[in-house]
Amino acid sequence: MGILLLPAAVLSVFRLYGRRLPGWLRGLLRFFDQLSLFSILVWPLAIGAGVLASRLTSLSWLLLPPFNLLSVGLPILWIFSIGRVRLSSGSPLRHWGSFSIGLVVTPFLSFTLEALLLLGVGVLAAVLLWPEPGRRRGGQPARSAYAHVEWGR
Repeated sequence: MGILLLPAAVLSVFRLYGRRLPGWLRGLLRFFDQLSLFSILVWPLAIGAGVLASRLTSLSWLLLPPFNLLSVGLPILWIFSIGRVRLSSGSPLRHWGSFSIGLVVTPFLSFTLEALLLLGVGVLAAVLLWPEPGRRRGGQPARSAYAHVEWGR
């Protein structure tokens, strides 16, 4: 998925140094934008090639990672490109930058919210399942081991 961050990184570097994009790079970005609309058509081929590569036991360690990346990355790229079709025109840096921020920040936020939810459920379970103070498991009042000691007399 890191390769999907590459266009935003390249555009940011050019913007940081105050340079315009070269014509060939602008053409490449336009071509990539148009090509990404059809990336979903390549997706079944990537999955099929991954299945075939998994059957080659001697080469599967080498062939599976690229097909895995394609199988995960192509639908994300397609959803992104479909979502951009009718958006108002802005700079490519704005489009790719917002996509990159979402791609990086969303997993972190999701993990944080899931951890907080798990912590909350754990605390709630502990409160509900913890026996009342002074009670045994059978529901009888607990008798202190020091009940016969007279304190302070």
